[in-house]
This record gives sequence, C-alpha cells and structure tokens, in this order.
Amino acid sequence: MQYPFFDSLKLVRETRRVVKANWKAVVDNYLECDHCSIAHPGFAKSFDISYFCTTTHDKFTYQYMSASKNAEGDQVSFYWIWPNMMINVYQETGM
Repeated sequence: MQYPFFDSLKLVRETRRVVKANWKAVVDNYLECDHCSIAHPGFAKSFDISYFCTTTHDKFTYQYMSASKNAEGDQVSFYWIWPNMMINVYQETGM
C-alpha cells in the first residue's frame, strides 16, 4: 500500500509512548472527537470539529478536518495504520 503524502512530509517531532491499556480502547477513543471540545479545547478551537470526517480502508483509517476560520487553509489528518501505528499530519500555511 502506498501513501501519496509520504514524500511531502517533514518530521517536526516524533513521540513514542507505551500506553498501559488495551490498544483497541485507545484507538476507539482517538477515532471519535466528541470529547475534543472539553478535553482538548485548544485543538477544538483551532480546527472545525463540525467537519471531522472518518473513512475506513482495508488496513488503515483516515480522519481529517479543516482548520477553523481563524487558521484558514490549514488541515489536520490522522492515519491509524493497523494495528498500532498512528501518523498525524498538520498542514500549516507559511511553513
């Protein structure tokens, strides 16, 4: 499987975590953003949660949303590559 965005990525930060939890519960929590406005208010203000979309594919899940009107043109993308790899892509204008 190819991911066409890989060639355009620039590593800004890498974070590795050991989570003492069932990985399926962690993924499930990440796949919905109902809790974002309460648990992650800065994130919820930066991106338009009403345009939060999730698409499922054979071996990965793709989530994305556009930035709020305060950061026009930006987009955030999340790729869950089964079973346990997550790639977050934050596009920012002016970088």
